[in-house]
Amino acid sequence: MKIPVAIVILVLIMSGNSMTQVTHASISQQEITIGERVTLSYSLPVKFTEPVLFDPAERFIPAKRSGSTGINEEVPIETIEVLTPFKDTIIDSEGGPLWTGYYEITVWDSGSFILPGPMIALGKEKLQFPSVSLTGKLSPIIQGIDTYDIKESFTELPAQTWKEQLTSFFSNYGWIVILMVITLIGWLYFRKRRKGSVDQQELTLFEQAVKRLQDLEHQGLWRNGKVKMHYSELSLVLRSYLSSVYELQLLERTTSEALLLIAPKIASKDLLDSIKGILESSDLVKFAKLHPEENEVLSDLHQSLKIISVIHEQTTPTDEQ
Repeated sequence: MKIPVAIVILVLIMSGNSMTQVTHASISQQEITIGERVTLSYSLPVKFTEPVLFDPAERFIPAKRSGSTGINEEVPIETIEVLTPFKDTIIDSEGGPLWTGYYEITVWDSGSFILPGPMIALGKEKLQFPSVSLTGKLSPIIQGIDTYDIKESFTELPAQTWKEQLTSFFSNYGWIVILMVITLIGWLYFRKRRKGSVDQQELTLFEQAVKRLQDLEHQGLWRNGKVKMHYSELSLVLRSYLSSVYELQLLERTTSEALLLIAPKIASKDLLDSIKGILESSDLVKFAKLHPEENEVLSDLHQSLKIISVIHEQTTPTDEQ
């Protein structure tokens, strides 16, 4: 018996519609400031007996720029960055078992972007999630404060004389030099006061870092509107400790450069992700004018203490602990 062509076409259309209906993709906020976190979620109904295979992106998500005439060019791969690893689970919803998973991502360029839907294997069937749109915008312009694009590229400048280089260095990093000089003077002063005491020992590198973080918490700079100063000191303490322990120069490095240098030294991916989170939060506060809540500030501070403690345990011989 021959099946009418119209029935075959109708079945194909219904099967295509059913595939697009079961997969669902959403984003918690379609328009964000550059560097701001947003949650990208996927879900679809499943059966407990069917295997679910999904290959999540690890560092970056491919995207295309969306213009007035539609989807145009592909953008650099690092435009959409994954901030937290993909997490998925199966829950028992009213409609039956539901597979769901999510990332935390951000955008490092301004404009509108389309994130194509990834593929997922449900048993022997392959499905594709729908695409989602995301728009990145620059921070609001504040009168009297220069605004720069994040991760922007610069043209190579002509060679400078040593006087110009010295002037440029102190203009950009003078506060670091002043802070280091003040720290050195303070250290020499307290060392001189303790010199006559035989019983009192100098603080170890680990104890100094812990004390500086405890003092930073007691100061409560963020409560007085000095959250940028707080995160600058937090980043400095963590970078200084990592530089001393692993014998690296991280103080004048960007966050990306610092992570590349310390990655070979740290075997734990969770520990490296924690360090990355603190340094990126500091950058967002200092350069993207992010204003975190007090619980986030305290969480970053306590996480820094935990990072230093874990590294101390890993790098200290057992008989010295």
